Amino acid sequence: MQREDPRIQLAQERLTRAEHDLEAAQLLITKPTLASEAGFHAQQAAEKLFKGLLAFNDREFPKTHAVALLLDLLPVSCCRSARTPKCLDALRRGGTVPQFWDGAAAAEAAQALTLAHRVREIVWSKIPPK
Repeated sequence: MQREDPRIQLAQERLTRAEHDLEAAQLLITKPTLASEAGFHAQQAAEKLFKGLLAFNDREFPKTHAVALLLDLLPVSCCRSARTPKCLDALRRGGTVPQFWDGAAAAEAAQALTLAHRVREIVWSKIPPK
């Protein structure tokens, strides 16, 4: 029996966790009082998606929550549309602490969620399905 490539296995684990964060953000965004939590989960999803893509490409990355740093570790041709200042600003706001999103307007959290979905589309276009 052939074992699965460890880089693919690590990438799939990250992508599965990212899907859970996206699902949580999608549920939370429907309640204006939970906008900060929705924004947090959207940022976390983008972070895990980039880490999954890095793992798939066998690229090492530091233990970080800095989306911009993770993006810089990928080739420029990869994820070009995620490198816009608007996208990065929306995804880097919260970091890993939900309290950083406190006071976030629902519109701001919704923008982060939209961008996280865009990152998801980009990443999944680079990784073949299971």
